[in-house]
Amino acid sequence: MDISKERVMILNMIAEGRITAEEGEQLFRALDDSISKDALSDEELPDLPPDPVATPLPPVPPVHIVHHVAPVPPIPPMPPQHRQGSSSLAAALREAGIDRLTLSDVQEMQIHNITPEFIREILSLGIHPANLSEWLDLRIQNVTPHYVRELREMGIKDLSTEDLVELSNHNISARFVAEMRNLGFQDMSTDDLIELGNHGISPKFVAEMRDLGFHDMSIDDLVELGDHGISPKFVAEMRDLGFEDLSIDDLVELGDHGISPKFVAEMRNLGFKDMSIDDLVELGNHDISPKFVAEMRNLGFEDMSIDDLVELSNHDVTPRFVREIREAGLENPSTDDLIELSNNDIAPRFVREVRQALGGQVSVEQIIEYHHQDIDPQLLQELRAGGVVIE
Repeated sequence: MDISKERVMILNMIAEGRITAEEGEQLFRALDDSISKDALSDEELPDLPPDPVATPLPPVPPVHIVHHVAPVPPIPPMPPQHRQGSSSLAAALREAGIDRLTLSDVQEMQIHNITPEFIREILSLGIHPANLSEWLDLRIQNVTPHYVRELREMGIKDLSTEDLVELSNHNISARFVAEMRNLGFQDMSTDDLIELGNHGISPKFVAEMRDLGFHDMSIDDLVELGDHGISPKFVAEMRDLGFEDLSIDDLVELGDHGISPKFVAEMRNLGFKDMSIDDLVELGNHDISPKFVAEMRNLGFEDMSIDDLVELSNHDVTPRFVREIREAGLENPSTDDLIELSNNDIAPRFVREVRQALGGQVSVEQIIEYHHQDIDPQLLQELRAGGVVIE
C-alpha cells in the first residue's frame, strides 16, 4: 500500500466536496490504524524442490572477431520536465495562505520536510498556522496529524498551533493524558498539562506519591512538588529519618530551603537529634550548613543551640571572622561578643590597632565605644606615649 497516495486521495476527496472534513479525519484515523496493523514480518518462502542433477553442457563454439562495429547513434536530449512535487507544494502553500518565501524560508522547509501532504492534512484538521514559522514549529516539535487526532480522541480539542507545539515540547502524549485520567485527573486543561510537563510530573511520579499516602494532591500540589525538587525518594528518606507526618506544605518548605535527607543526617551526627521542621527551615533560611557547625565546634563553640547558630549567621559571624578576631588579640570571645562586634561593623584590624594603642588591656565594650566615637587608634597610641592616661 502506498500510504502517501492514500493520503492524497483522501485530501482530494475533501477538496472536491465528496466527503466532509470529519469523514476525512475518520479515514485518516483508519489509515493510521492500518499502518500499525500491517507492520508484519515477510511471509516465509515455500520450500523449493531440490535442484535436478545438472547435465553436461555442449562445447562452446569459437568466437569470431568483428573488426568493424557500426557507430551508436547519439541519444537525443530529453525534454525538460517540471517537478510535480514543487508545483504541488506551491499549491499547498497557497492553500495555507503563504505565497511569498525567502531563500532562507525554502532552506528551512527542506530541512524540516514541509510537504504538501503534511500541510493539507493539518489544514483538513481545522488547524491554520498563521505563518511559515508556525508550520516549522509544528515540524520541529514533531507535531503530526496522527498526534493531533490522538489528542482529540482523548477530548483535548480546540488546540491552537502554539498549544500543540507546547504540548509536544513538554512530552505530553495521548498516553500521558490517559494515564493521568486513570489516576483521577479528569478535567485537565491545556495549561495544566503544560505545567505538569514543564515540572517533570509523570503518571509514575503521581502513583509513587500516592503509594506514600498522598492521595488528595491537586495539579497545583504536583507542580509545587516538582518545582522544589521533591521526589518520592526524598519523602521515603525523610520518613526513614523519623519525619513520618510530612504535609505537602512541609515538603515544599524543606525543598525551598535546600534541606535534604543528607543535611538532616549530618546535623544529627553533630548532636542535633531533635530538630523540628521549623528548626530545619530556619537553618536552611540562614544558610547554616553542617560544615559551618563543625568549624565553629573546632574553634571551641561546643554547646551551641539552633538559636545560637541562627544568631551567628544572621550577624555574619563566620568561622573566619572568629579566627581573625582571636588573632587580633581577643582570645576567648563569647558568641555574644562576636555578635556585638559584627553587628557594629568592627573589623579585626580595628581591634588589633586599639589593643596595640592601649597596651592590650581593653574590653569588647571599650572597643565598640571607641568605634562609635570614631577614635583613631594611632592618636590613642601617640597620647599614651606622651604620658596621657586614657580613661
